[in-house]
Amino acid sequence: MELKRIVSALTMAALAILLATSCEKVTITEGIYGTVKVRYGDWMPGSTNGGEKPLACEVRAYEYFTLDDIGGYLHADYSPEQISKTLVASTNSDSKGRYQLSLPPGQYSVVLMEGDKCQITSVDDEGGICPVIVTADKTTECNLILDCAVY
Repeated sequence: MELKRIVSALTMAALAILLATSCEKVTITEGIYGTVKVRYGDWMPGSTNGGEKPLACEVRAYEYFTLDDIGGYLHADYSPEQISKTLVASTNSDSKGRYQLSLPPGQYSVVLMEGDKCQITSVDDEGGICPVIVTADKTTECNLILDCAVY
């Protein structure tokens, strides 16, 4: 009888884990997925006042563009009107910062919407805005950090 109760408890625990992780499973077959976090506080050496937390926001994928396409690097946030490239797709990250975005094969620039501004989270060596390449029938992990920290 005791063994039956242990097996039942283990079965329930396994079911709970399965349900919890099924929400985190990538369900798209082509495109990008990942998490969005905001980095905040003091990240100076020796400080313990900095951290990261999930961010629920809109995630946008545009045709690939560079800093030159938006007038050079002046700041980290831009009006969507400053981006001359086509918005291909968008989605919202959930309360845990997770998102998935179906995209056809190609090269894209990924930005976050915070209020009415596009937030740039990274720039590559060629000035490309958060570039990501989507390959046919594959998903690509693209984790994004909105950096509001002090260094």
